[in-house]
Amino acid sequence: MGIKEQYYNFIWDCVRNGLNNDGIISLKRYDQVLNNFLKTYKSFSEIPVYARFYLIVQSFIFTTIDQIIDILINEYGIKDMEGYFQELLDLFSDLRRDIVQEAKEYNVYDDNYKKTLILIDIIRTLIERLIKNI
Repeated sequence: MGIKEQYYNFIWDCVRNGLNNDGIISLKRYDQVLNNFLKTYKSFSEIPVYARFYLIVQSFIFTTIDQIIDILINEYGIKDMEGYFQELLDLFSDLRRDIVQEAKEYNVYDDNYKKTLILIDIIRTLIERLIKNI
């Protein structure tokens, strides 16, 4: 199983069960995004599935941005990262597809839906530019 599949499965597991440890998604970023959602809902369990998906994907995007910044600042073997970046790009395409499907299924096109799509488009553009310039 590749990185794309591992991350995809992890994200959907977090949608169902919440995030319990630091790793693929930073707990710091998760808590920051969760606080925004808790302005509307009392707890994670009260958040509808489609909104949990937005919460987890947004947390993953912010974590990924942090990781990319770290890679660029520290100039890790960026030339060796092309395969990783390509898997991330494919993953974000799949997540975008799922977000659109969830919105259709639940007929919810709220601000979090729009924000999540915008963030995915931004991170995909960043990753595409990184791949192009490696």
